[in-house]
Amino acid sequence: YEYLNSNESVRRIIEVEIPQDLVIDHEISLSFSTDWQNIYRVYFRNGGILTTNGNNVLLKAQMIYSDHGVIRTFPNGMTAKAEAAGRSGGEIRVFTSNASGDLAIELRGENGGAGQPVSGASNGDIGNGGAGGDSGKFYFDSQSNNQFRITHLIQFGMGGAGAPAVPGRSACIMGSCRPGEILTIPGRKAGVTGASGQRGEICFAQN
Repeated sequence: YEYLNSNESVRRIIEVEIPQDLVIDHEISLSFSTDWQNIYRVYFRNGGILTTNGNNVLLKAQMIYSDHGVIRTFPNGMTAKAEAAGRSGGEIRVFTSNASGDLAIELRGENGGAGQPVSGASNGDIGNGGAGGDSGKFYFDSQSNNQFRITHLIQFGMGGAGAPAVPGRSACIMGSCRPGEILTIPGRKAGVTGASGQRGEICFAQN
């Protein structure tokens, strides 16, 4: 806003930043880390889900109201591609002056991918399973909790199963076997199951 003198010269300039409301009434799935700091009110409607996909989230709001909303890192059973390590849940930080209602927090690490039946490695080994992801961390800081209830789940990602062993065998090159026509196909040892992720934490603070 510009305040002018009678001669239309600028007397004073005031900048006003309008706070925003954030309404989550369906699943919102994040593809990058998010920094929400100029939020006035956050509404989680029944069925509203914020899925972070392991991205870090910072949320600062004057008021949070939740009607059985959900904040989660990954959907249940989320698994990485074959032999890949699962993603970790990242960090979720929420700061508010007042919170009310019911909110569920689900911290999960992504499961590691299973070993492929044939890896094609030169040493003939079967593929190993990927490591599971850490479940992540959730920090909640509120100045006032007006009948605010949080339920929580913490679940690290399971390591992917190694592929089973394959026994060696012999095969005839052409039809019935005659001397010199037997081909030996080496077996492959079983892959190693990936390590499970680490359990995260949930921390609540009230000033």
